[in-house]
Amino acid sequence: MSAAGVLSEMIALGAKTSAASFRTRNGYDGLIRAGLIRESGVVSSLGCEECSLPHDAEIVFEAGLYGYHCPELGFVPVERSEVLAVQVNLPVLVEQFAELFGCKRRKTDPIHEATWRIGALETPQGDVTLYLHPRLIHDRDARALTDALSREARSAWRLIVTAEGTLSLSDVTTVALRDLIEIDAGTGALRAIAQPAVLCGVPELRRGGKPNRYRADVERLIRARIKSDEALPGRNEEAKAIRAAFETAHPGRSTPSLATVKAYLTKIRTG
Repeated sequence: MSAAGVLSEMIALGAKTSAASFRTRNGYDGLIRAGLIRESGVVSSLGCEECSLPHDAEIVFEAGLYGYHCPELGFVPVERSEVLAVQVNLPVLVEQFAELFGCKRRKTDPIHEATWRIGALETPQGDVTLYLHPRLIHDRDARALTDALSREARSAWRLIVTAEGTLSLSDVTTVALRDLIEIDAGTGALRAIAQPAVLCGVPELRRGGKPNRYRADVERLIRARIKSDEALPGRNEEAKAIRAAFETAHPGRSTPSLATVKAYLTKIRTG
């Protein structure tokens, strides 16, 4: 399973879970390094398999030790690493999503219950607003999402990123997290593998004028900065740096808009 798949599984659980059940998975260490997963105390119970009748037992902390009480064996101590709990750090995930796609109108806490607004992505045809909602499997999931979206100003297009299920809803597009991004197993860095505007069916704006006049020079700058390791990870910051580089390289020439540079940057970064 990929690192994005591991993260999706943890998000779908909707609560803290045992670190022991995930720490050997591909990409787990990278998710920890990137702050996408954080420690969250200890689990509430553990299965006892030491006695003749296996059972669930509540984790307790006594005399400086973690453990549980077994009817046959009494107090059974366990290492903290065996009962350590972890959970997805959703504020960090949402922030990294917003940075990856260069979103504006970001929000660092849920808009309502389990629904998060990642932010709005500018396109020449209007904004695509990205949201994160853990699951879209059942009608109750759809109702919770609809309730949350009713509190938001409507944008031209809305893309809902989910960890599990992509239940079809009217007026929104849904995509599984693992179909939108990849996560580096070693570092936990996010990489886009699809474009939100394309997923939402935003019509491509084909017209003459400035974007065509800028294309070759802007794309040359983008590729040169990537090759020389000068490129910044955040799309907004990198687009600003490219515009500044364009002004330096072409004094006296009009400068492409930030939206134009972002469009070319997104196209090249997502292949």
